[in-house]
Amino acid sequence: MSFREIPVVLTPELKEKVGPLLNRFGPLPEGIMEELIAHARYGEASRGRIFIHQGDFNDDVCLVLEGVVRAYHTVEDKEYTDWFALRGQFFSAVSCYFQGVPSTHTYHAVRPSRYLRFPKSVIEGMAERHHAMERFVRATVTESFLILQNRIVYHRFKTAAERYEELLADTPDLFQQVPLKYIASYMGVSPETLSRIRAEQ
Repeated sequence: MSFREIPVVLTPELKEKVGPLLNRFGPLPEGIMEELIAHARYGEASRGRIFIHQGDFNDDVCLVLEGVVRAYHTVEDKEYTDWFALRGQFFSAVSCYFQGVPSTHTYHAVRPSRYLRFPKSVIEGMAERHHAMERFVRATVTESFLILQNRIVYHRFKTAAERYEELLADTPDLFQQVPLKYIASYMGVSPETLSRIRAEQ
C-alpha cells in the first residue's frame, strides 16, 4: 500500500490534462490556474492506500486525476461506504476542512490512483485574492452539497433496484472499478442483494 508525492512541475502535458478537470467548475484564468497548480503536490497511490484515517486530522483538498477514492466510516468494526470520488472530483475530510475537527471518515484508494493535493491555506488565500477562485470554490462546494442532497433522496425514497439503476446510469464506470461489496455498502444493501438485483436486470 505504497504512495509517493512530489512537487508539481507545470508541464504543457499536465496543464492539458488537469485544465479540463478544473474548468468544469467554471473557467479559471490561466494565471490563477497556474498559481493553484504550482502549490499542489502530485501523488500516486497504490490500491488500498489510506489518505486519511477516521479520527485523524488533515484539511488538504485532493483532486482525483485517475482512479477511485472511497470514503467510509466505521461503527463497531463495520465499514459503511458513504461516497466515492472519481476522476475529476475533489475529496477532503469535510469535518477537518470546515469545522477544524478530526475526520469522521476514512479515505482510501480503491484502485491505483493519481491525484493533486492542495493545502487549505492556499485555496482560501487565493479565494480571498481572486474572485474567479472564489467562484471556483463555491462551485465545488455546491456540487458536494447537491451530491449529499441527492444521496438523502436516493436512500430514503427509492427501492434497492431503483438505487442500482440510478447508480448504473449515473456512474457506469463505477461497476468496472470498484468491488461490489463497496457498492453494496454505498447502496445500503448486502452484497447478496446487489448480486440478485444485477442478475434480474
